[in-house]
Amino acid sequence: MHPRHILPWLSWPLLAVCATPSSSPSPAAKVTPIYQFQGSGTWAENIAIRSTGNLLVTRVDAPELWSVDPIAKTGSLVHRFNNATALMGITEIYPDVFAVAVGNATTAGDPVTGSWAVWTVDTTDTLQGIDIQEVVAIPEAVWPNGLGRIDDAPGVVLVADCVKGVVWKVDLAKRTYAVALEDSTMAQMDVLGINGVHGYNGSVYYTSTALKALFRVPVDGEVRATGPVETVAQGFGVDDFAIAPDGTFYVMTHAGNTILRMGKDGVVDTFAGAADSLEVAGPTAGQVTGDGKTLFVVTCGGCGRDAPDVTVPAGVLAVELDPSI
Repeated sequence: MHPRHILPWLSWPLLAVCATPSSSPSPAAKVTPIYQFQGSGTWAENIAIRSTGNLLVTRVDAPELWSVDPIAKTGSLVHRFNNATALMGITEIYPDVFAVAVGNATTAGDPVTGSWAVWTVDTTDTLQGIDIQEVVAIPEAVWPNGLGRIDDAPGVVLVADCVKGVVWKVDLAKRTYAVALEDSTMAQMDVLGINGVHGYNGSVYYTSTALKALFRVPVDGEVRATGPVETVAQGFGVDDFAIAPDGTFYVMTHAGNTILRMGKDGVVDTFAGAADSLEVAGPTAGQVTGDGKTLFVVTCGGCGRDAPDVTVPAGVLAVELDPSI
């Protein structure tokens, strides 16, 4: 058992500047299947976009990193990690260099403390091929979930630990790690706590599966909180999320089989999918292209639903966006 990290801002009040889902449905977004994995029980967990436009996809059901070509609609195995059973979050830390969480867990849970590390996937040298290395092991991590970064801290990876209820700060250059953020809103309850984590506009945003909400906390360049945690939106199931260049948030609802959109006006609506449809079957994470025109989404095939017999293989989807909204 490790002692709880007491941070100064924990005594500050939790501020509410939150939105709730709108009752008015939005026009259905155009959703195009890009790639589907083979077999039942597959689970695509997270996604990143290379400069080539190809996608890097992590899997929980296998310790594998995949490449998906959204134009050709093909997929191929990039690397299978030894001595691991699962890959979780992935994020771009430098141009065409990505960090990924690798360790032991299953689609049913069962994370193994002490098995987790952050690896780098360097895709910059197209002649020599992709270089993959373990950089920082985090022995105290229980279950790293989403990965993110902030612009003011180059080379630093944010790691959301959904069981321990913290955000780890991993400095890839120094090969160090430490708890950067911890709050009751990140804690695991009857279900997982903090899930997705991303830096945006001077704050760290994160979702809580347990609290069904999106939060933010202002931070400095050292990823230290400079103000209280704020509730941004609440009242819906959440997994990871994506932020478009224009500041629009797209939240994956996992078992809800939908993608929610929160615009700059704070209104939250259902952007794609439906609870009774497998068009967006178990969305787990997404990434918006640099031009803001496409949201690429990975799915678990509806594996988080109460009806396990109503599933499809995991896949990758392209959702058409309207940057003017």
